[in-house]
Amino acid sequence: MKCGIFRDFNIRILGLGVTIFLTWSLVYTSLMFRIAPFELGWWDWLNIGLRSLVGPAIFVALVLAIGRRSLRLVFCGASSLVFFGVLGAYGLYSAWSGSVPHAAMALHGGEVREILPQVFHQLATGWLVLLVAAWMVQCVAVGLVPSRRLWSWEKACLVIILIIVGAAAHGRVARVLWDAADRVEARRLWVFDLNESVARFGILQSWWRDADAWVGRKRHPIDQEWPGTLTGRPSVPEGSVGRVRNVILVQVESLDPWVVEHEVRGRAVMPHLRALARTARVYPNFFAQHSGGGSSDTELALHLGVLPLATHSGLLSAAWTTVRPLPAVVGKHGWSTAAFHANRAGYFNRNVIYPQLAFERFFSEGDFTGSASGWQAIDADFMRQTLHFVDSMEDPFFASLITLQSHGPFRHHGPQPTVDPGPGVPRLERDYLQCMHEVDQSIGVLIDWLDRSGHQHDTAVVLFGDHLSRARGPVPPGPENIPLMVMAPSLEPGKDLRVGTHLDLGPTVLDLLGLAAPEGWLGTSMLDGGPGVAVFNNLEEVRWEDGHLVFRKNEARMPFLLYSATVLGQ
Repeated sequence: MKCGIFRDFNIRILGLGVTIFLTWSLVYTSLMFRIAPFELGWWDWLNIGLRSLVGPAIFVALVLAIGRRSLRLVFCGASSLVFFGVLGAYGLYSAWSGSVPHAAMALHGGEVREILPQVFHQLATGWLVLLVAAWMVQCVAVGLVPSRRLWSWEKACLVIILIIVGAAAHGRVARVLWDAADRVEARRLWVFDLNESVARFGILQSWWRDADAWVGRKRHPIDQEWPGTLTGRPSVPEGSVGRVRNVILVQVESLDPWVVEHEVRGRAVMPHLRALARTARVYPNFFAQHSGGGSSDTELALHLGVLPLATHSGLLSAAWTTVRPLPAVVGKHGWSTAAFHANRAGYFNRNVIYPQLAFERFFSEGDFTGSASGWQAIDADFMRQTLHFVDSMEDPFFASLITLQSHGPFRHHGPQPTVDPGPGVPRLERDYLQCMHEVDQSIGVLIDWLDRSGHQHDTAVVLFGDHLSRARGPVPPGPENIPLMVMAPSLEPGKDLRVGTHLDLGPTVLDLLGLAAPEGWLGTSMLDGGPGVAVFNNLEEVRWEDGHLVFRKNEARMPFLLYSATVLGQ
């Protein structure tokens, strides 16, 4: 290396740079393979490989442009903080679709102190350790490169060349080129399938697109008329006769199907919920709408009846004049409406969103006292105080409750475990079982209240999970199967194999109350009969056919996704 811009480089330094690039590329490619549950062609892998070199290339160029070793080390440390602050907390949160829960939302909800332990707990994976190790090796190795005086024009050329290469492989240039090739496909990937978008655009580029949506600088307007319901049937059957006067929705945090019937040494983990299941209509083929908005996607699908986005909480950008929310519908017909959650009112922006949903009251952290209030609330105490508020609501009433105690990492339970399976079971699962045992006590409080108040004769309880817990390890690829139980007078208990999602809960509530659904919802009442269908924002469809569930991709569902994006302002 005696000429050109490399005249002052030692061959060992060049070899070190190549090693760093190849190591990072291997780690990045492995990460893409981990988060991309679909088949990739050779062109996709080439793109991923090129993108994996961009970060190290620009980083090394900038470091080599700094002559003093001490400044290089400072630069390495500062860039590491930026890397883990942006790429780690936000990029991986989006790419893994929630396996680092609420790392991004912490900035909006102000719950950093409470959420940070959970984020660290679920970041402790081998993949992240490998990623961290590769970055630290890069920082230390490049930071310790001996100082070499390069001609100023040579340093400038090196930086410019690498940045141009980086822009072509990863930056806005790549997005423009790819969008030009197929703008509709690019828009669909970004809005509805972030995993695939990440694999094609890279983590940082997907983060940039997400940032565009958050700050509202750039929108990708989609104008799609309502395509009807997913089943092609009315949301609520014609001539529906109301079975009840009141409805209580209970959204249970991180409720897994297996825990309902689970026993530890002959003792039921959730005896009250098990008893409720014996008197309710149970739907074993019910699935979560759980995507870029995390738990808030449950509320989005339930109250607005549209599919969530893969990029952020759709409740933050919904066009409220386009579709009528569930609380607005029941409120117009004379029901008093209220929502209950023990967390901060501003978390997930609920203090702004719930009035737009037309809830008359939102009871949050400041309305509860003692152990019923805040991030560390005990669900049984929260339920007691909630039902006290419900007693003061005008009849008929519509009450929507969200539990909190079983939020990961499941450390919030009593010091003396009563359903501990012993050290042979992983700590995470043991904590989850104990949390769910205590959550079950809140179900007992609700059942007792129904009996004492006489509301068991005129009130329906719709109990469901928001998403899976991950207590037994990572959630497998595909739709998340969660519990749904509907208990109502005159509703025959038993198992119903109908397929559905959170989209179908709004129509089910109106069916129970004898109200017609407004135009614009995609779901259909779970009481309507028939096999039903579940559709998700990656175009995956679930049906019950020939005695078993069938999972398939269905491009014909695109109008429903584009319509949802229209409602949510994307």
